Amino acid sequence: MRKSLVLAVAAMSTVGIAALVPTAASAGTTFNVNLTGNGISVTEPSTAATLTGTATANSVITGALGSTTVTDARGTLAGWNVTALTSTDLVGASHTISLGSSNVGGPLNLVTGVITPGTGSLLSGVSAGLGGSLNKTQAVTVATGASLAGGGSYSYNPTLTFTVPANTFADNYSTVVTQTVA
Repeated sequence: MRKSLVLAVAAMSTVGIAALVPTAASAGTTFNVNLTGNGISVTEPSTAATLTGTATANSVITGALGSTTVTDARGTLAGWNVTALTSTDLVGASHTISLGSSNVGGPLNLVTGVITPGTGSLLSGVSAGLGGSLNKTQAVTVATGASLAGGGSYSYNPTLTFTVPANTFADNYSTVVTQTVA
């Protein structure tokens, strides 16, 4: 009987001590992050770019188109391309200069230059396009954001180069350069 009593006391003591030892408890709270896309856009310069030179055949006139910003806030990382076209040939008061229909060999050329990422944007996967001759029928690639890249904003300032064709009249010519992102 003494043995049973000692075992019973020992068992009760162990249970009592176990009751005094704190046990671990946990509770979880679900944390959600809901992100929505906000579209893709290209913001072009608001002022006209003007190249000034003489009507001397084969003279080259160079200038900046103006700072352009591409913003991809879609949240898809689907990639994008910026292309450029002119609205017309170069039209003056009394004369017109043909810009051709190919993005190679025309008198008005675009070079993208350096692309600068905005705050929090990664340049990896974003690159300047090959550029080329601007015209109204065949688009020139200005910049590209690869798939799984290009989220955020990116700025560049394209350079325009105009080579005066032979037999060109002195006049004030103009066209509109439109950049499109898709």
